[in-house]
Amino acid sequence: MRRFSVFLIFSLLVCLTLATREKKLGRKNQPKDRKMRPHVEGFLGCPYNNDFYYNGVIASPLYPKNYPKDDKCWYYMQAKPGYVLSFNFTHFDLDTLDFVTIYDGPSDISPILAQIGGPNGTTQTPKGIYYSSERHALVTFTSNLKSTPKSGFSFEYKSVFTSYPCNRDILLGINAMGGLKSQGNYLRQISFIGNYLVKNWTVGLDQTRVFINLQTDADYALVYPATDPEMTTTAGVQEVILNLSEYADNVVDNDTVTDFNGMFRYLESDISIDPADNGERAYTQKVVILFIASNPNDDQDYYEALEYAHIMRTTEDTKVITVAMGSDLDVAKIGKLSYGEGFYFGADYSNLPSLTDKINAAICADIDTKCGV
Repeated sequence: MRRFSVFLIFSLLVCLTLATREKKLGRKNQPKDRKMRPHVEGFLGCPYNNDFYYNGVIASPLYPKNYPKDDKCWYYMQAKPGYVLSFNFTHFDLDTLDFVTIYDGPSDISPILAQIGGPNGTTQTPKGIYYSSERHALVTFTSNLKSTPKSGFSFEYKSVFTSYPCNRDILLGINAMGGLKSQGNYLRQISFIGNYLVKNWTVGLDQTRVFINLQTDADYALVYPATDPEMTTTAGVQEVILNLSEYADNVVDNDTVTDFNGMFRYLESDISIDPADNGERAYTQKVVILFIASNPNDDQDYYEALEYAHIMRTTEDTKVITVAMGSDLDVAKIGKLSYGEGFYFGADYSNLPSLTDKINAAICADIDTKCGV
């Protein structure tokens, strides 16, 4: 009996020692500056799934009943790929301390498009329809602890275009190499682009952005970023394009051996560098339009171009459109480097203007799910 009592006492001492050690270890692993926060299930009336896509309606907590005091809701929104978002308020009734904020981007560090209501509001009531400048937006609703709750708000959001042909970042790969065969063909190319293709585009930093790659040689190109002052208006882009003859006064001398893959290589390089260098936007669909003046020299030339086109389409998520210029080009073969059916075109130099509407439609068309034709 004595042995059992000694064993029992010893076991209890071991258990107490281990328990004390675990507690000490537990306290040791807690950061000294850790603050205890109350457990919160969610803000009253705010959606638990707060991701919203393409088109729909968003309303204040408990709408059409009065919203609660001291509330904060977050609504993360995305337009269709290649579109921007519109916000049309159909009801708005807030206390003067409460407000809705629309951020022009995916987070609350994005630029503020509008703060409606509240002490620091840009406006106290909605002023027409609001438009984001890119695909993503964040909307927040904040009510104050001291406010008198009211019926709140409701707005419709849609995926829309706010420019013509659509909200895109467009890289024009203009050809100034020997494959054009004559200076007259070069002038007809830039006349088509400047006087027809971009004539009705709505160019602007928040609308359609345009940047230019003028390929004058297999190893040299002249680049105009979209943020250059002359590239921020339609008239400015037209003027730049139509004055490109100054930089290529005799294209036949620029490159006597046409390098087919050089066009694809340079344009792939342009879109793979830091987007800020060319004035590209982070969440806006990119489109590359290549003006091709010759067939590939050989299979190696073609397959190298194919690889660069593949990188643009997949790794860089860029829509590739090819325009084959001249009557002797293999339009379908060159088109295999584009995004597929509906994204490649061909015409003789004098008939290039006939492609204007087709190319503009392709710029805005949904991307095909398959590569090549």
